[in-house]
Amino acid sequence: MNEENLGTLFADLPKRCVVLLEDIDTAGLTHTRQASGKEPVEDAEPAAKTPAGRTVANATQTSLNRISLSALLNVIDGVASQEGRVLIMTTNHIEKLDEALIRPGRVDMKVKFDLADSAMIKTLFKGIFATLEGDFPKSFAGKAKNAFRAENSSTVMKKLNDESILLEDQEKLAKKITAKKEAEEARISMLADEFAALIPSHTLSPAEIQGFLLKNKRNAAAAVAGAEQWVKDTLAQKQKAKEAKAKEEEEAKKAEEEAVEKAKEDAAKEAAAEKKEEKAEEPIVNGVKKESTTNRKEKENMTNGMDKEMMTNGTEKEHLTNGI
Repeated sequence: MNEENLGTLFADLPKRCVVLLEDIDTAGLTHTRQASGKEPVEDAEPAAKTPAGRTVANATQTSLNRISLSALLNVIDGVASQEGRVLIMTTNHIEKLDEALIRPGRVDMKVKFDLADSAMIKTLFKGIFATLEGDFPKSFAGKAKNAFRAENSSTVMKKLNDESILLEDQEKLAKKITAKKEAEEARISMLADEFAALIPSHTLSPAEIQGFLLKNKRNAAAAVAGAEQWVKDTLAQKQKAKEAKAKEEEEAKKAEEEAVEKAKEDAAKEAAAEKKEEKAEEPIVNGVKKESTTNRKEKENMTNGMDKEMMTNGTEKEHLTNGI
């Protein structure tokens, strides 16, 4: 999926339709502009629209195989968008979405699907086990009203009399069916109350409860009978998964702390080794310095001796000169 394909798909949609974008947070559109170091912008730069109604990606496209935030905003309500559509987006992490994507005008209503409460549990139970229109036959009243035309004959009258008797029987049957339907609805309502009492509120998701009820679609009483054990098993699995996750996080944290401690120890050992090397080099430097001082003194002594010898030679030369 790329920006061109996205524009093509939206351009081919009918004018009046419902568009569903599931898990929009996984499309790589989470705070894309903040990540680039720029301030959030209310609207993105619109893309050009071809005569065929297709969206042309603008210069901000980062990759041919990636949908940018700008392209998505354009197909939603940019120059390439069309009126009369109902757009539904789902996400498990609304806090990760860019503010421009969910601002008023683009998203007019936000519905949070939280964990099921008692009223929701009852509604789910009744919705799954409710009696449908096809479960009971309709009344046949009025079926024979148009069966015969108003003809003044003994045969027709006899048939009408027979039909009236049949209609009376069918009306009685319809009343029995209606009473049975009402009784079934009352039974389902009572079972829904019992089922809701067994399920703790704000603990399980509607999807989890619905999955359990669908496994017992043909037997509402069996769903109520097995609800308590199912709740225990489900909560135990969740607790086990939670403990495993906590243990994994603890091990990861411990490994990280050990890595930090090891890094500190390595740094300390390296610093100690460097310090030890510096101390080992220090006497050699001092020895070089002493040797240099001794050589300097020896040179000074030699220089003084040469000066004295030169002075002695000068004195002898003076004596010789005077003797001559």
